[in-house]
Order: sequence, then structure tokens, then C-alpha cells
Amino acid sequence: RRISFDPSKFPSSQNAGVGGLQRGTSAAAAAATSTTTEAHREFPLDFPAGIAVGKNGVLQVVMRWGLHAVVSVSPTWEVQGIIGGVSAGYKDGEADSAMFNHPQAIAVAPDNSLIITDIGNSCIRKISPSGQTSTVAGNPRKSGISNGSPETARFQVPNGVVVEADGSIVVSDSGNHVLRRILLADDA
Repeated sequence: RRISFDPSKFPSSQNAGVGGLQRGTSAAAAAATSTTTEAHREFPLDFPAGIAVGKNGVLQVVMRWGLHAVVSVSPTWEVQGIIGGVSAGYKDGEADSAMFNHPQAIAVAPDNSLIITDIGNSCIRKISPSGQTSTVAGNPRKSGISNGSPETARFQVPNGVVVEADGSIVVSDSGNHVLRRILLADDA
């Protein structure tokens, strides 16, 4: 087996007109910049960080820089939706008003919700299947290390995330050099 990298096959943010989905870009315009052939699929995005596949085959891509959003890309490589992307910040709510600050990793829960580590806010966030964003644990105004209720728990650079079969969330809390487990309310 051989793995190689050919820079000519990948977009570069230094090339004019390439660099991906920028803040304010419509889903239709973003889809128009994608390339799909049998041999090659390319979808330009601005600093994709985490990626997961939902039950329906939709790619969920976390955009860490610039867009600060989660982009849904269909199996045919079309943008289905963008959650967040207004600017860096913190706000729970509907897809068009939610805000993230350097989201990093993403995992799909058994109910098809998305769990996101939001590094800049030191929080663990959730996007429901209906597109509603909420905070699972952490406080955007306070980082650190503290166990407890979702409101009192503290994280320092929550970097990676997985969701266990029972829905429990495991976070790599990189700044604190620990793995943390968020138990479901029934398990607490």
C-alpha cells in the first residue's frame, strides 16, 4: 500500500477563487464550486476540522476557522445546510442564529443529534435533528477543570469527541490532559 500527496490535486487557500465556503456564501453558491466525477470528488471548504457521517449518509463537517459552523454535505456532495457561520461567538438557538467559536470535533449520537467540541467556548454543544443548537456542558465564560452538573462542569480545550452506544459522550479535554465522560441524566 502506498499513500502519497499530490498538491496539484488539492485546493490551496493561496489560489485565487479557492479556499472554500466563506461566511455569507449561500449554499447554492458553495455547491456550484464543488467538483464531482467518478474518479475525483472535491468540495472546497475553509479549514475543515472534524467530520462525521450521520445515519442518512450525510457528511457533517466542522469548519473551525473563518466560518465557525457545521456544514451538512449530502452523499451527492451538495450543501444541505449550514448551522452557525455568522461569526465567532456563543449562542444557542436555531440554525441561522447559533454561534460557535472554533468548533473542532464532531460525533453523531444514536438519535442522529450532532455533538460538537467548541474549543473557543470551552463547551460541548449539541445540534438536534431539527437544527436546534444547545449547550450540553461547560460555560463559555469559564474554562478549567470541574466535574458536576452541565452548568458547573468546566473544560479546557475540548478537542475530540465520541458518543457511546448508550448516548454517553466522551471528550478528550486536551488542555487538562484527561478524558471526560458526560453521563446521561438517567446515569448521573
